[in-house]
Amino acid sequence: MSFVSQQELLAHLKRGLPVLDVRAPLEFEAGSIPHSTCIPILTNEERHEIGWTYKSKGSEEAVRLGYQMVSGENKERKLQQWAQFFAQNPEGILTCFRGGQRSGITQAWLKETGIHRPRIQGGYKEVRQFF
Repeated sequence: MSFVSQQELLAHLKRGLPVLDVRAPLEFEAGSIPHSTCIPILTNEERHEIGWTYKSKGSEEAVRLGYQMVSGENKERKLQQWAQFFAQNPEGILTCFRGGQRSGITQAWLKETGIHRPRIQGGYKEVRQFF
């Protein structure tokens, strides 16, 4: 999977290029990267439920629940929204909170449809210090 370094991100943002943020709306509202658009992989409620599952049942069960929640029509709808974003913003890049699981899953699913976009290494957490 391809990544965008901090230096590449800063150059990207100086050019006013877009970022697709797949964090939950609550996270996005708390802070975001300039020129970013939130099209979340999980709703606030889904994120909360997965977090509770992670704490009470562990990582494997939380991941299983996440894939179950984002499947079928829900997954297809998100893929269509993401594909539309990148059709309108072909130089766009991806992020989530740590640049890990959520943006990595999004990146992999998009790649399956023929859309290859890099994600921010370290995610919003890593680069928020610049804003």
